[in-house]
Amino acid sequence: MKKTVYEIITDRFLEQLKNGDIPWHRPWKMLGDGPINLKTKKPYNGINILLLLMQQYPRNFWASYKQWGSLGAHVRKGEEGTPIIFWKWIINKKTEEEFPILRYWKVFNIDQVEDLDEKYVPSKEKLPEFKPIEKASKVMLNMPNKPLIEHTGDRACYSPIEDRVRLPIAEAFETPENYYATAFHELVHSTGHSSRLNRKGITDLNMFGSHEYSKEELVAELGSSFLCAECNILNQVFDNSSAYINNWISHLEKNPKWIVSASSKAEKATNYILGRKNEPI
Repeated sequence: MKKTVYEIITDRFLEQLKNGDIPWHRPWKMLGDGPINLKTKKPYNGINILLLLMQQYPRNFWASYKQWGSLGAHVRKGEEGTPIIFWKWIINKKTEEEFPILRYWKVFNIDQVEDLDEKYVPSKEKLPEFKPIEKASKVMLNMPNKPLIEHTGDRACYSPIEDRVRLPIAEAFETPENYYATAFHELVHSTGHSSRLNRKGITDLNMFGSHEYSKEELVAELGSSFLCAECNILNQVFDNSSAYINNWISHLEKNPKWIVSASSKAEKATNYILGRKNEPI
């Protein structure tokens, strides 16, 4: 019996996995370093890094209301600050002992202010012009019941609670092919939403790090590869995808049927995105 494209690609992954590990990397450029205070030029640390990165602004420059004012800028009316924490040391007047008290203040991102002289902003590398791939763009545009797709920040992720895909801006990716492969990965995740294919790896939100969570990542990467094959861009991203799957090679070795099961789920997700009813590509 003639193999489907799905089976051919799955076999190709298995063959690649047998040849050893390939270091996986993010196929996009980070738009900046970790969050820093633009006034003091000092990086934030500890939990403040997480608190600020969670805001998903494309640039990581922050300062307090007064600090922005000292730079000649103004926080726009209606903007909400992001709380960060710090320890303030207090001296007990009776014992003369020092003890810390947790305090917080609010900072604002550079994209929340106006009238800032650009001389204060570190120069950045100019990103190349993005050249869309027509067939891949149509797949994203025409996905039935698609989630909200937002281009912001330095992370690619899918939020089941918000039913939202977040991607870095397209220009940040090393190639257009890598942009679409990453977008397809997150869109495959989105097919697991209860309003679509209702897949356990997405609907059960308490499974991070579990076997089902790992399988969901495998489903997403296989599905991305199936979609890349549909758009004739698989060869440009295949090595990176197979290296990504190597992160779960121990699971595959313990359960050889795992990739077959994930491949089946990825096929259903792919057909959903393409508006097909479980037909082979």
